[in-house]
Amino acid sequence: MTERGTREDLLDGPRGRRLCWIAVEQHAYARTGRGPFWDVISEPEPMLTELRRVLRTTDLAEFSTITDDVALLNFVGESVATARYWQDPDEEDRALCHPDFITELQPVADAIAAAPASAWWPSDLALGDQVYADWREDGAPPPGLSGAQVILREWRRTAVNSMGMWWSPPIWAPALDQAARMQIPRPMLAQTTRRLRKLGAVGLLLHEDTDGTANALCRPVRARESLRTFEIKSTKDWIELVEHYPLDVTLSREGSWSAATGLERRWIVPDWCRVAEDYEAVHLTVSGYLSISGRSLLLGADTATLVAGWDPDQTYWLADVLELTGEPTPWEAGDPPKDWRVVADDES
Repeated sequence: MTERGTREDLLDGPRGRRLCWIAVEQHAYARTGRGPFWDVISEPEPMLTELRRVLRTTDLAEFSTITDDVALLNFVGESVATARYWQDPDEEDRALCHPDFITELQPVADAIAAAPASAWWPSDLALGDQVYADWREDGAPPPGLSGAQVILREWRRTAVNSMGMWWSPPIWAPALDQAARMQIPRPMLAQTTRRLRKLGAVGLLLHEDTDGTANALCRPVRARESLRTFEIKSTKDWIELVEHYPLDVTLSREGSWSAATGLERRWIVPDWCRVAEDYEAVHLTVSGYLSISGRSLLLGADTATLVAGWDPDQTYWLADVLELTGEPTPWEAGDPPKDWRVVADDES
């Protein structure tokens, strides 16, 4: 992985290709007031013809000179919102796999990768700027940030034995009575993203499978001890993680992931219980997400793996090493929803 993102980072994976497509679409809308300009086209050939037509009048310098982190992340956010790993990909994602589309989008990918606002996308965990985006109702108690071992153990049990699951990270959500018996407040593994100058947390904008919640508390956190962090920046990193800590989740994933990828395979993900023996945190960079999320990666003749349900720049904390610091800041989505803003004191 290079220090900066590259064309390949954006064009190798479905979410990166969709980002380039959306950037062109939004540029056309801003220029002409029309759009989405291909929302009534569902066949690849006319979609490609329309893409070529629009690119002839697209000033790519407007992408390569973007300095506003949040403005560029809005394009990423729309790509993230179209991810659906529990069913077939939509018409646009299917079309964008075709080599002709990839060829046409190459200059768009080059321009976005060159933008100052994308320079941090390949970067490691920003340890001093981590924020827990708390999506609950105002007035709920703060997260406990504990119980990682129990949560990982339960995740492993359900990942192997349950059906209908479609995500790769160690997400586990027990029934309320089960949580009460375990005496774990809010039993979920801590997840954080970095703060930006104009955004309380990257996770406010870049959130897969969102339910449309319009309010969040951004809670700053810090690690209580030195960390061993695994960085996922490329397919090589994810495959290394899977091959070193393999867990067969075919029973729970084959229905959704076979539909999402068109492949009938044994499906493998990292065994997060074993990963936790060597690392306290696992971080997926923005570039890594755009390159590999939703992309089937073959491990052998009959096995494959998939990154699904893991947001860009998101870190999963596999040990109880976080603590809350300072007061939370309330944020709310505006109109359109991507326009997040701090809630003023007299509004909260």
